[in-house]
Amino acid sequence: TIRETSRRNVAMRVSRTRRIIKKLSQVMSGKLQIQLALERRTLSDRQVKRFCAVSRYVAWQLENDYAVNSEMIEVIANGSDMPDPGVDQRRHWRKVIRDGFGISADTPAFLFAAHNPRLKGIDTVLAAMKILRQRGHEAVVMIAGPMQYGLQASAVAHGIRDRLRFVGPTDRMAELYCGADVTVLPTYYDPSSKVAIESLMMRTPVITTAYNGASDWVAGTDGFGPSALEMNPRQPTGCVLADPADAVALADAMVQLSDPDKRASYAHATVGLADKLSMSRHVESLERVLVEVTN
Repeated sequence: TIRETSRRNVAMRVSRTRRIIKKLSQVMSGKLQIQLALERRTLSDRQVKRFCAVSRYVAWQLENDYAVNSEMIEVIANGSDMPDPGVDQRRHWRKVIRDGFGISADTPAFLFAAHNPRLKGIDTVLAAMKILRQRGHEAVVMIAGPMQYGLQASAVAHGIRDRLRFVGPTDRMAELYCGADVTVLPTYYDPSSKVAIESLMMRTPVITTAYNGASDWVAGTDGFGPSALEMNPRQPTGCVLADPADAVALADAMVQLSDPDKRASYAHATVGLADKLSMSRHVESLERVLVEVTN
């Protein structure tokens, strides 16, 4: 919702002063106030028969902020299309990616991918990498997506430039997921991240936050009420952090998933999620709701 998007945009600001300034700018924004008014009107319209939410997080927003009846909300998990490579293809992609970026076979490799890196928590990733270096923990982060030069300057200031691999914009995400051990996305806001979903579909564990709707598939509970999804009953497929700005918690999670045995158990728990998170399943579920409300 626009309301939660605005709220999380304020939460991104590191200081109380900046948060107050951002909140005041939102109050004074005529465009935003019109958008919020239209959202309120739409969500309270008695002609609306059903709401489709891509995650429990979005369903929580509808219930908590707009008092939408939970019985009117259908949770249809976000979906994507990813290849299903065999074991040999996965190994080949892993070797190509790691050789190409100078990452040894036994070095823990994390993947961060985003079109809006600040919103998705890149500052927390850099801070966590600094903590790992101070602890003497070896790890590398591959950063995919459009990144400005200032990010490299920030990496130098943190003393971790040699621990980062800048991929840039790419259409080879499937190979990157195979090359990485874990996808890390400490996002401040995401209704249901495609990056997290695609990573799980490629059997790569995920570290993310409770403010990512895709955390439905990473951990069994995330604080947003009962799930309308068929959850993985065995174990988590990664870690869900409570605070996107908590670099220490992120560093701890990265250390935890650097353990090959722990990581393997999380990866094993992703088996079967590719079908549940497919775009065809998403469309079929949406079509079913459309048929129900038009009959």
